[in-house]
Amino acid sequence: MNKEAVALAADSTVTWSGGSDEKTIPSANKLFSLSKYHPVGIMIYQNADFMGVPWETIIKIYREKIKKEDEYDKLEDYANDFLSFLEKNQYFDEDFQEDYLLQTIISHFFLYRKQMLKKINEEMYKQGLIDDSEIKHISLEIIKSYQKLFQNAPKNENVPKNFEKKFIKNYHDAIDNIIQNIFEKLINTNDYFRLREIAISLFCKDVGRSDYSGIVIAGFGKKDIFPKLQAFRLEGIIDNFLKYTKFADHKVTVHNGGAIYPFAQQDMVVRFMDGVDPKYEETERGYLIEMFEEYGEEVIKRVDCYNTISQKRRLKAHLKKISNEIIEDHVKKIKDLKKSEYSHPIVEVVSILPKKDLALMAESLVNLTSLKKKVTMETETVGGPIDVAIISKGDKFIWIKRKHYFNPELNHHFFENYFGGETNG
Repeated sequence: MNKEAVALAADSTVTWSGGSDEKTIPSANKLFSLSKYHPVGIMIYQNADFMGVPWETIIKIYREKIKKEDEYDKLEDYANDFLSFLEKNQYFDEDFQEDYLLQTIISHFFLYRKQMLKKINEEMYKQGLIDDSEIKHISLEIIKSYQKLFQNAPKNENVPKNFEKKFIKNYHDAIDNIIQNIFEKLINTNDYFRLREIAISLFCKDVGRSDYSGIVIAGFGKKDIFPKLQAFRLEGIIDNFLKYTKFADHKVTVHNGGAIYPFAQQDMVVRFMDGVDPKYEETERGYLIEMFEEYGEEVIKRVDCYNTISQKRRLKAHLKKISNEIIEDHVKKIKDLKKSEYSHPIVEVVSILPKKDLALMAESLVNLTSLKKKVTMETETVGGPIDVAIISKGDKFIWIKRKHYFNPELNHHFFENYFGGETNG
């Protein structure tokens, strides 16, 4: 983004999982105009559908709802209206929501069961046969680990009051049936309450579930001079409330004239911006922590004047404090170096790029990630044709590159019908 426009670019690959098999399909649409008339766009990632309904269908139904006169003052108003449309949409009725809820619980409980069986098989390989009590102990430890994870997670701020009480009242028996069918003799009956607690937490805690949809809404409201961007993680609609988390809220300002924001698979963009791979930094930090811990242990062994356990503990704590300060100072200096020598100069250039070059840069960054997947042993989860659009205050939403599943020259009626007979745009 810069003061003039925001460029959006998205690849076309989606990955479908079926059991142990994965299949990549390089033909998905992930980038759309959110309005036919106004300068707002939307990108999707992570999941190609929402509660089983393709995002493309949902977005195009919403787009038909937004008329020319429905112009909002701020980008945030478009984002809020889209989220409200999802929450109140007639397609996601109570039966639809209940089916989504139960399927989500089933998929998570099957994951736990798979982990239980793997651990049980490992113990049987080590010990030979193990008795029923050991099996149930292994299962309980796995359940407890997930229970603790959810207990420590923050509550989603959009959850209605009394949701948990209503949840248990409506779904107690259904959840117990799922538990019985999935876990059978792997658990004791007094473990049911732990699994019920986990089931509730799936829908009211923010624990970083992987089965979410990411959406990015960007552009201008009527009173926005510079572009803005908001990003959300959406999980589903339960009891007529949409569980989502807003995790990005960016805008160009007079003093902050340019920005680059990657979503989904970010490693190559971060490497380009920072001059170093994030995994390298993570590995280096882990090595430093481990090295200083070993160093502290060796110092304590060789200092004769610290004879008592309490003296050694105090020395160890002091050495650990000093080590942490050294590591944090090192991390800060590297961070400052990355900013001054790599990311800041790039952002400065982005702030003055014309629209055409802004679009080229957005496309190039997606291409960079795609190329990395192609020339390594990794699954090609980024690839296919790249769609690119520019959104500006004056020109609104403009396609720079766009794939079609049909020949545009043979389908003039499609473009004629887009505005319902209107000739503008």
